[in-house]
Amino acid sequence: MKLSNGVSMALALCMICPSTVSAATVSDNQVGGQVTDTQKTAKKDIPVDNKHHVSNMFVNPTSKYIAFDGTGKLDLYLYSGEKTQYLANMYIVMPKGLSADGGLAGVKQSIIAYERAIKVYDGFLDVQQLPNTSDGREVYAVIPTAGSYIVAGEHNDFDVLSLPIKAVGKDSGMSEILFNANTIDNISQDMLFIGAGNGKDVGFDTSVSSYPQVDSARVGISSKSDIFVRGIVLNGIQRKLELFMPNVVDTYKVKDISNNVEVTSKEITGRSSESYSRVGQVDTLASLGLDPEIYDEKSLKINSGNLNDTEIKWVPQNALTNNPNIILEGQTYIITVKKFGGNITAKYQDEAGNQLIVPEIFKGDIGDAYQTEQKEVPGYTYKAVKGNPKGIFSDKAQTVTYIYTKDPVQAADVTVKYEDEAGNTIADNVTLSGNIGDAYQTMQKEVPGYTYKAVKGNPNGIFSDKAQTVTYIYTKDPVQAADVTVKYEDEAGNTIADNVTLSGNIGDAYQTMQKEVPGYTYKAVEGNPNGIFSDKAQTVTYIYTKDPVQAADVTVKYEDEAGNTIADNVTLSGNIGDAYQTMQKEVPGYTYKAVEGNPNGIFSDKAQTVTYIYTKDPVQAADVTVKYEDEAGNTIADNVTLSGNIGDAYQTMQKEVPGYTYKAVEGNPNGIFSDKAQTVTYIYTKDPVQAADVTVKYEDEAGNTIADNVTLSGNIGDAYQTMQKEVPGYTYKAVEGNPNGIFSDKAQTVTYIYTKTPIALHDENDIQDGNKVLPQTGINRLSNLFTITGALMAFISIVGLRKRKNK
Repeated sequence: MKLSNGVSMALALCMICPSTVSAATVSDNQVGGQVTDTQKTAKKDIPVDNKHHVSNMFVNPTSKYIAFDGTGKLDLYLYSGEKTQYLANMYIVMPKGLSADGGLAGVKQSIIAYERAIKVYDGFLDVQQLPNTSDGREVYAVIPTAGSYIVAGEHNDFDVLSLPIKAVGKDSGMSEILFNANTIDNISQDMLFIGAGNGKDVGFDTSVSSYPQVDSARVGISSKSDIFVRGIVLNGIQRKLELFMPNVVDTYKVKDISNNVEVTSKEITGRSSESYSRVGQVDTLASLGLDPEIYDEKSLKINSGNLNDTEIKWVPQNALTNNPNIILEGQTYIITVKKFGGNITAKYQDEAGNQLIVPEIFKGDIGDAYQTEQKEVPGYTYKAVKGNPKGIFSDKAQTVTYIYTKDPVQAADVTVKYEDEAGNTIADNVTLSGNIGDAYQTMQKEVPGYTYKAVKGNPNGIFSDKAQTVTYIYTKDPVQAADVTVKYEDEAGNTIADNVTLSGNIGDAYQTMQKEVPGYTYKAVEGNPNGIFSDKAQTVTYIYTKDPVQAADVTVKYEDEAGNTIADNVTLSGNIGDAYQTMQKEVPGYTYKAVEGNPNGIFSDKAQTVTYIYTKDPVQAADVTVKYEDEAGNTIADNVTLSGNIGDAYQTMQKEVPGYTYKAVEGNPNGIFSDKAQTVTYIYTKDPVQAADVTVKYEDEAGNTIADNVTLSGNIGDAYQTMQKEVPGYTYKAVEGNPNGIFSDKAQTVTYIYTKTPIALHDENDIQDGNKVLPQTGINRLSNLFTITGALMAFISIVGLRKRKNK
């Protein structure tokens, strides 16, 4: 891979930090369908160990800008050619704002070319698409055949994976696309990762400090083969592409389809991602500047879409550039057109060249097929044709001549008619045929109800080239005819005026009358308004239309799903019975969903409403943060962040937290996303745990137990309280340990220490027997001396015993 100034990626990376070239890890290979059928040569310079080597495994776009919705190619350097090594799985995690153009198929095509360039031994490279990351980015796994390897020096930085990419649209709200991680915190910005298996059973060569190992799931990779992966983390390695809307020029080339020669071209310039209409720009000969006398407008065709498309986006062919002010080349479209061909004239002549019928003219475009036809010409029989009866229109006029021979001459017919005195036919005509010069003879018929009176024309004569007529005239025998009924109805067949009945003899003429009917206008008549009485009843019906009456209005409303008006109402007016038609509007920020009422119908005497309902286009809402805390507000489980569009419903979940029991929730656990951030806090209480006991001792200063111990029990975190006892013969002195405290997982001791209460010595003069004082004698004083001496020796013994015990 090369930087734009020609410095190799390896050299550039070392210039940033000499220790940046580091090794990759080994991953267990995933077997998949190979993406190429090229047989590889095996067993050449097999790797000496299983350690993987990686360098320059980062993205360095050679351009600074990429157009919204634009496509291009991004060069990636996957496997280092610096060392002979077995191949590990590689993962391509598309950065936010980019997707693989053509999806998996596009990635496979680029892998085929890359595999040929780097010379893989003992295997192939497969590519699979993994589940997208949680934020919707595409993930692809490049999986080599188990045991496949590459040899050092057989490929270099020019042998790159040229990945087809497509940028997001302007409505994404993004302004830039980031690559590579400056710190471990943003390692998810890396686009390339190498598989590290379970993180333990793989080997690396000497320098991996710039490729830290992370959990695959952390960077959005779902792989059973590689629980861990490595990606680059290096201060200053981050790169970016700025998204922009350049001017783009689409080119329309117009070619004459008959010779594939370009006759004109037209450029249409606009902003990337925006749309334009072809209508009025390239859809007619006039808009293309072509002569309609030479070219056939109906023949205009385009190689992509239709000429009447109104939503054509400007999309550059290569959306990557270093100059945001440049006009990028857009799409090139080919419009084909045909020239009018010379006319084909089909003539029909006798053998002398005389025209028998009007010639037929065929028109078409150069290259189109034509086909003339042989016609039937009365009195003539087809003989031959001159010219091509079917062929191809060219730029020259062509003539096809059909030649006929004359048939024997058929005479014109003699028609024999049978009529009454008014000229009405009373019996079928008889047609006599023959050739010119033949004799003909007509016959008088017996016609029931009629009496022969006279004949016009020659009842017997000669056929000629002119038609002849012979008419036998009869007088009508009087016969009562069936009635003629005259009706007056509206268009629905309802009677709107009294019927009229006409009577007469068969053969007499009758005449009906159109009436004036208030509130109605005459429209038409069914049957013969004037005719002849016959033996069959006849009906004449005059039909009238109802005079127009102003109908109630039809109101067309445009509302969102909550019934709020989002565009002006439209009021349609008309007459009762007229048809109406409503229109769906384009409302910015909304998408049509449904219609209530009849969008097309009939005006009536009752007001009607048609409501077009729209859904609000989704708008990204502020996040909902879900917290898990104890009663003191301490976090006891990871926060969860929910994202969605304004108006979408969200639902939070109560977690199971080891050592805690759910108590309550603050905030709305289930609600609606809005434009304001929301917080839901699940509160838990600590589960009780049996604590170690607290032992309360009661001892004298020598550590001797002078009262029974007391054992206190409880749960960790509970408070305990000990009590000072009254011990006969002893006086409380001090306490060792916490007399009041908290139970914990460690045993605790509280010792109350007491001093021996001294024995009181009394003067003999103080001893009284009632009110009598004993006499002071020497014997009493000696007794008192013995008592004092005994007490003193007892005290000395206690002090000595305590010292021994302390030792």
